[in-house]
Parts: sequence; structure tokens; C-alpha cells
Amino acid sequence: MSVTASDPVTLIARANSLRRLAAKLAECPVGSLTQRADYETWLGPTADRCRADLATHVQAIDEAIADLCARARRLENQAAAASPVRGVS
Repeated sequence: MSVTASDPVTLIARANSLRRLAAKLAECPVGSLTQRADYETWLGPTADRCRADLATHVQAIDEAIADLCARARRLENQAAAASPVRGVS
């Protein structure tokens, strides 16, 4: 994701949008599904494949959340760099 706008307000708005998306993903109930499909609940090869798939998806969601937060930080850094320094004439 490359942001060409140098307007700090736009950059901060985009960063906030990414953080909101990360928060929504963090609220996703997929993580709790792995606990519900534990070995006391469900046995067999289909259950094992399901647990493995769930673990893969949870990891992908966690990685997406981390990436969104990192991109938001970069946008905030760009906004800070684009902001005029106050009090300098």
C-alpha cells in the first residue's frame, strides 16, 4: 500500500481506518472456534483437518492485524513528517 497524498489529515484518516479494520478483525470469533472444536468435543480425521484449517486461518488473521497496524504506524509517521513544524519562521 503506497500513499501518495502528503496531507497529514488524509494520512491520519487512512491510518485510523486501518486501525478500525484491525480492531474489527481482532473481534472476529474465529479464534474461539478452535477452542470449541477441541479433542473433547470432536474426534476423527475430519475434526483434525478442521482444527488445522482453523489454526491456519487464525494465524492469517493475526498476521493481517499486525500488518494493518504496521501500515497505520507508517502512515502516522508520514503524517508527522509532512506536518509543518510550528514556531519556525
